[in-house]
Amino acid sequence: MKLIDLVQFAEHSQKIPDTFLTPQLSLKEKSWEVLGIHLIDFFTAFSITFVMTATLTESVQMILVTQGLQKAFKAAEVMNFTGRLFPLVLFSYFFFSYFMNHGQTVGMHFLKKRIKMRSQSFRAAFSWALQSFAMCFSCGIFYLIKSENWSAIKGHDYLYEHLMESKVDYSINLLARAQEHEEVPKEEIYLTEAA
Repeated sequence: MKLIDLVQFAEHSQKIPDTFLTPQLSLKEKSWEVLGIHLIDFFTAFSITFVMTATLTESVQMILVTQGLQKAFKAAEVMNFTGRLFPLVLFSYFFFSYFMNHGQTVGMHFLKKRIKMRSQSFRAAFSWALQSFAMCFSCGIFYLIKSENWSAIKGHDYLYEHLMESKVDYSINLLARAQEHEEVPKEEIYLTEAA
């Protein structure tokens, strides 16, 4: 545990920096986190592509009624289409996750991490999507080349998430309250007001 001299911050009325409060991970732990995040995201995008292709295959086979059309349509051609579709789905998955979800993908959500970037910035989302895409297709080699870029991955803000949870709201039924008030005899009201 890191010792912090709080007197310096108290005398100058300064906030304690986040670097003092967050646990520092070693480079090896950080690299396994980044690679684990991208592995989860890779399989998520692969699953999306597989479901899209399976849905397309089944819908086309239902449309093809005659035997000749069914022979002409081969599942192998659809799998070839899947190979061409997967890079587009993977890049789109990263881009829209970063752009619409403020720098967090499904893998980052599971590991409670987030990329620190400007909210809804097209350029930043595109840049991070390219880096994540390159990391997935290079099997993590891109991380060894540009590991300093991934220092922007920070811990998720749990307090904000807790404050923004939807709470159970009880609305007041005014008619029921008015009827309860009318049921109380007026004599009791006058007695309590006089006391």
